[in-house]
Amino acid sequence: MTATVRLPHRTAPLLLGALLVVCLGYQAYRYPFQINSALTSPTYSDTPAWLQYTKWGLVALIAVGLALLAARGVRAALRSMSRVRAVALVLQLVLMLSTLLRIAAGAASVEPWIMLLVVGTAFLVTLTPVVSGRAADLITRILVVYAVVCVVAEIVQVALFLWADRLPALAYANSPSVRFGSVLDDPNGFAVVLAALIPTTWIAMRARPNLRLVVTVALLCCLPLSQSWTGVTGTVAALGLTYLFTRGIRRDLRRAIALVTSAFVVVGVAAFFARSTITELIRLKQGSVESHAQSFSHIAPPSTPEPTMSRSASPSLAASAPAPVEPVPPHGHAAGQLITATWIPRIESGYINLFANYGPLLLIAYISLGVIAVLLLLRGRTGLPLALRAGGASYLICFLLASANLGLDRTFPCNVLYFFFCGLAFAASLPSRGEAVVDRRPSLARTVLIGGRRLVPPTRHAGPRAHEASQQ
Repeated sequence: MTATVRLPHRTAPLLLGALLVVCLGYQAYRYPFQINSALTSPTYSDTPAWLQYTKWGLVALIAVGLALLAARGVRAALRSMSRVRAVALVLQLVLMLSTLLRIAAGAASVEPWIMLLVVGTAFLVTLTPVVSGRAADLITRILVVYAVVCVVAEIVQVALFLWADRLPALAYANSPSVRFGSVLDDPNGFAVVLAALIPTTWIAMRARPNLRLVVTVALLCCLPLSQSWTGVTGTVAALGLTYLFTRGIRRDLRRAIALVTSAFVVVGVAAFFARSTITELIRLKQGSVESHAQSFSHIAPPSTPEPTMSRSASPSLAASAPAPVEPVPPHGHAAGQLITATWIPRIESGYINLFANYGPLLLIAYISLGVIAVLLLLRGRTGLPLALRAGGASYLICFLLASANLGLDRTFPCNVLYFFFCGLAFAASLPSRGEAVVDRRPSLARTVLIGGRRLVPPTRHAGPRAHEASQQ
């Protein structure tokens, strides 16, 4: 006799969709009202504190809703939980515990509290009884619509810059360093988000091939306009790995080679006619490279000052020799500390920031969570549709690569989207043994039979191969 588990049909999709809308759309106020940071954007004003923290209030409200939903179905979720889902919950508990230890150790920053909220929200997403086809379809539609909106916003921003000298954020007048970040008005963050939008749009819009081609090409053109070289590199690498290793994607080697060759030809021709501009951009980027390189000083062991001759031993040097330099106490984890007592602000690299401020345990759990989610999505071990699997895997790969140089762990909405896609992958993870029953109809639950327990509504039996075939 099988046990019946009742699934939430509307609450979970609405909460997950609301969380995604907050992440992608909250910062739409930046460009029209020129609100960001007066320090990095000369034509902008600083964001008021209430506007900065309102988004976290909205995330907290959605987290409360997810907590109520998880409390209703926690027993069913625990009975039908896959092993990988349990491992993900343990890793998220480790992240929350490490963050609590960071808060207890003292930190003159609100970032640990934000980290705790983000990880806690991901924990609740992972505990969602099941991510049904309704939720997956809603999330996919939101991403596709957002991609179209981003293209329109990018065109408007470029047009206003060319004809009205209207500068976006992180841009300077009379300089080639004019970077476009579309709706987010954040070039680095937008370049990373494109890693999710491009594959999701390309797969989800198969029914409209002409519109799909136009939107995808436009998104690819938005990538170099961000001038985020780390984001561009991470996105290109993520798209390539997703194309090569995602199960269920039909690969056409000749088409791929033609596309890559065309891209190189276009880039080469553009670089030839814009040699002086590229040279100026490289010169301007040298300061940014030096700033990012300084991040490694927070994990390097402290240098021992060389012994100096005493002034009393050499009267001739008494008047000219500088005062002896006091040795600088070791900071970060160079002294073998688990968590530092002082908070180190403005570290450019995300990984170094996590290591220096939270400790190696949190860094390992943080990376492991993303790597496991990527493997789940690439191998098709989730009940998510192909478009969402490819988009989620591409985003997570780009995030993991770009975090080596960018502080994405504390950049909204990139940090929330990282845990959002991880939570989706784990919440919809399929069991490692036995068959999973999949239905082609998007309004019904993808996973129906798990470990002998029947999830309603009942559907026909099929294996993982049939699920992949249904996504073609």
